[in-house]
Formats: sequence, structure tokens, C-alpha cells
Amino acid sequence: MTGISMKITLLIVGILFFLSCSQDRTIRFALFSDTHVSENTTGAEDLRMAVKDVNELENLDFVLISGDITEMNIGNNLQIAKRILDSLTVPYYIIPGNHDTKWSGSAGANFRSLWSDDKFVFDAGKYRFIGFHQGPVLRMDDGHIPRADLDWLQDNLRAAGRDKPVILVMHYPLTPAVDNWFECIDIIREFNIQAIIHGHGHRSSLSYYNGIPGIMGRSTLRASNEYGGFSLLELRHDSIFVSEMATGSGEKRKWLGLDLTAGTGIQPVADSLLPDYSVNQKYPQIKLKWLFDGGFTTTASPVTDDSQVYIGDVSGHLHVLDLRTGLERWSYLAGGAIYSAAAVDSNYLVFNAADSIVHCLKRDKQSLLWQYRTNNALLAVPVIFKGVVYTGASDGIFRAINLADGKLIWQFQKVMGFVETRPLIFRDKVIFGAWDGHLYALNLNDGSLAWTWHGEISSPLYSPAACWPVGAYGKVFIAAPDRFLSAVDVQTGKTIWRNNDWKFRETVGISNVGDVAYARSMTDSVIAISTHSRNFNLVWHENFKYGYDIAPSMPMEKDGTLFWGTKNGLITAANAKDGKLIWQYRFENYLINTVEPISSGQVVFSNIDGKTGLIGL
Repeated sequence: MTGISMKITLLIVGILFFLSCSQDRTIRFALFSDTHVSENTTGAEDLRMAVKDVNELENLDFVLISGDITEMNIGNNLQIAKRILDSLTVPYYIIPGNHDTKWSGSAGANFRSLWSDDKFVFDAGKYRFIGFHQGPVLRMDDGHIPRADLDWLQDNLRAAGRDKPVILVMHYPLTPAVDNWFECIDIIREFNIQAIIHGHGHRSSLSYYNGIPGIMGRSTLRASNEYGGFSLLELRHDSIFVSEMATGSGEKRKWLGLDLTAGTGIQPVADSLLPDYSVNQKYPQIKLKWLFDGGFTTTASPVTDDSQVYIGDVSGHLHVLDLRTGLERWSYLAGGAIYSAAAVDSNYLVFNAADSIVHCLKRDKQSLLWQYRTNNALLAVPVIFKGVVYTGASDGIFRAINLADGKLIWQFQKVMGFVETRPLIFRDKVIFGAWDGHLYALNLNDGSLAWTWHGEISSPLYSPAACWPVGAYGKVFIAAPDRFLSAVDVQTGKTIWRNNDWKFRETVGISNVGDVAYARSMTDSVIAISTHSRNFNLVWHENFKYGYDIAPSMPMEKDGTLFWGTKNGLITAANAKDGKLIWQYRFENYLINTVEPISSGQVVFSNIDGKTGLIGL
């Protein structure tokens, strides 16, 4: 070997040794989680203190932020959090949590506009970090990983290769707290997943998710303590070490040292943990007649007329399906996601989109009639009544718009929170809840305020904002996250009665003739009450064994049959007069939006995974 070739060989060996050492170097990073920035919390102050402490640390590579950046993603909360985080002197990588996507006046869109994405992927040393969110978007539900994000995750894992050590960053733990967790396990089990870092539980803890170490980081909030804190993590020699840092004091408590190579690998999901479809065998007469797969997350409820189904999704498409076959007849693409149900009347089709526009189409000619632009995203359900479109928005304004030409008739400009509900037109009033703690009643003729109502808990998180209010015999019926079913006087806004015997949450319905109102409890039970009485007057209650359920899927009656869906894909039909079970059918494991019955035996449904179908006798 010549002297030159010897030098080249030594140089190559040196470079390879350097690369090997750099790949196996110690990686130090901080984890912020559940910062809950809001005017009603200490979140902003606690986050500032955490950032200050991190900036004083030496040899820190980056910071991870694992969701719930805000208490409610409204107003300037997210912008305040970003200003604080941007003062970090090291790079940071961030994903949203359920508080940022569910309680959001933009359904999470402003998060993506501020940080360009709600996912991340990067390499540090020999590790690849992949972060992605689990929602849920807008609806109260278990966590849910959108199909597009599962595809993105699989593509990034394949790009990394089977041997590349990967650390996943999530908000939720990878358990049934995420409705499609088992799909995620099936994707990642072929790869070298070393650990999952997440938040949501506000405390430091170690768990195992099908054999994968799950490291939960504490919240930066101080809670009942004088100061908050954050997590400090080190990756070295194939091990991870985790400490809690108390902000303001410099106190450090090491609570975990874990050999990441000591695991047994990712275990398959046990059959007993998979969705159980045995209920479908009990009612063989109930069939799935047709199924349309839009491919994108769907939080909108279907709307029908005599021949068509109208359903929007987050791709911005309003799909028009044949009611008999489920085949798509045509679609219209808005400039933003569609999160709410449409409204149809005569030859008019009206729907709202996150492009801040109320769209009105000709129902039979597929052509645009008019658009009305608002000042922020539109997540609310519009209602058409006597030639007028009534709709809330996320800009603090409730509007009445002429159906024929799209001209504004009146507007009420003092709504303090965003609106997602469908308004009730009742006794010359339009009634709706907002995420500001209040139920509003406006006079129908001019939009002036008739009254506002709120429950005993003042926090906006307990707003009567997700249920679709119903009314009869001078009373408005609502259910809110405070677990109460309430009757409110439509003329005065005064509480008539409140009841929480069954722990209700955000679901109410009413019979076709208005003599009975319905509500679902958070566990198994549905009740019917008389709307005539000035007292809480129970007509019937039944246990339908649907389990724990928090989904705002309203009970809907048609021709004597009451229908509703749940967060885990169960659709139930019961006799509206006595509550006796008629049949149940389970479709997948995902949230069923408020259903649309078309007869006593058939119902159109949509689920959050993007499917719309017709089931029944």
C-alpha cells in the first residue's frame, strides 16, 4: 500500500469513526406538555418560566411540545403561546392536543397556519423523531388519527427503514383512548420503535403500549404548587433518562432510567381488545345497504331530501349522493374544510366552510347562486326558515341572510365565543349556544338580544354549545358538559328545571309532534321526558348498554323510531313511545355523527373516518 493510499484509508476510517460517534452521542432535550395557555389559567406565566429555565440550560439540543398548548384554541391564546415558545434559544418541535383541535374556533386550522403543520419529523443522532396529533377535531370524542396521517406515518417509517431507531411523539397514550390505536399498532409494529413520548395525563409516568415504553411528561402548569415544571430527557448508550425540573427553583428529580434495547418488541393487539361486532349477528335483518367512502375526516352529519344525500368533509368537498344507491352524483369544492351539516330548502342548498364563506348552490343544477363572506372560519350548522338562512360563526357574529340573494338582513355582533351548533327557531326567536358559557336567544325579526342563559359553572368548557337545542310548549331543552339536562323558559330565559340523575352530556332530541324530548346519558341510558310539564316528568328510561359515551350525536326520531349513534360506531333504533330496543348495528369503531333517519326502519349515517352509509331493514 502506498503512502497516499494509506493516508486515504486512515482518513476514511477516521470519518467513519467520527460519524459513528456522532450518531451515538448523548442527546439532551426538554419536553413541555399540557401548557393550557388561557386567560383563565396560569398557563402563559408557567410557560414563560419554563422557557426561561430551558434557555439557561447548557448542551440542550431541542424542545418537544406534546400538545394541549391552549386551554381553548380561541382568541389570541395560541398566538400568545407561540410568542413565548419562539423565545426559546434552541429549536422546538410541536404538535396540538385535544384542547387545540376540539375547542377551536378554526377546528385546528390556525395551529397549522402558525406552525405550518401539525406533524413533524427530524433526526437527532441515530434517532428519528416523528410527531403527529390524534385530535379529535371539533367533536367530543376519543382521540382519532386521521387516515391521511396514518399514511404519512407509514411513509416516514418506510423512509427511515426497519432498523432505524424511532421515537414517536403524541399527545394521547397509544391505548383505546385513541379509537384507531390498533391500526397505528399494525403500522408501527414492523419498525424499530424505541419509545412513545406523550402528554395528556399531566404527570410523569411510565407505561407500556403493546410492549412499547410510553413516557408521559408532566404538565408545565403549577396546579396546586407554587411553581410549574417540565421534563428533561437524555438519550445515551441506548438508554433514556428522564427527570422533572421544577421551574424557578432549579430542583431536578430523576424518576426514570430505561434500557431501550431490553424490550421484547412490539406485541400484536389481542383479539379481545379489538372492536366487537357480534351485535350485528343478533339482528341479521339489519343490513348495510350502501357505503360511500369520501376518504377524509368527516364531522358533518348527513342531510337528505327525497332522492339525495348531502355530506361535507375536511377536504372541502360537499358530496351529493344518490339516496337509493349511495353513488356520488356530483360534488362541489369549497375553499376550506366543511365541518357541519348542510341545509336544503326547495331548490337551495346552503352550507358553511372554514374558508369563512356561506355557500348557496342550486340543488338541481350544481351551480353557485351566491356566497357570503364572514370574518373567520364557519363551523356552525346553518338553518333555513321562511326564506332566511340563520347561522353562527367564529367571528363573534350571528347572522340572518336572505336565501334568495345572499344579502344580509341583520346581524348580532356580541357573541363572545365560536358557534358550532345548529340554531333552534322557536316562538319568534333563534336560539343557540356558543363556547363562551352562554345560550343566546335573539328576536327573529331584527336580531336583537332577548336573553342569555348559563348554568352554574362559568367556565366556557361547560358551555351549552355542542348540543342542538330543541323546544316545545314554551320550553327550550339543552344538555351541556356540566352533566345537566335543563329546561329554559323561551320567553324569559329563566331556568325552569335542571336534572343530572343520569349525567347527561350535549345530546338532546325531540319527537316529531313535540310532546316528548330525549336525552342520552354518558353511560348506557336514554330517557324520554314530557315537554308539557313544568317539572321534570320522566316518560321512560332504558339501559341500552352502549357503554361510556361522550359524543354529541343527537337522538333523532322518525315515524315512531328513535335513532342515535355513539363514539364507538354503535347505531341504535328504539321504540320512541316506550324506549324498547328494536335493533343495534355496529359500523367500525369510530364516532357516528348525528344520524339522519329516512323512515322508521332506515337511517343514513356518517362517521369521523369519512364514511357515509345507509343501514336498516
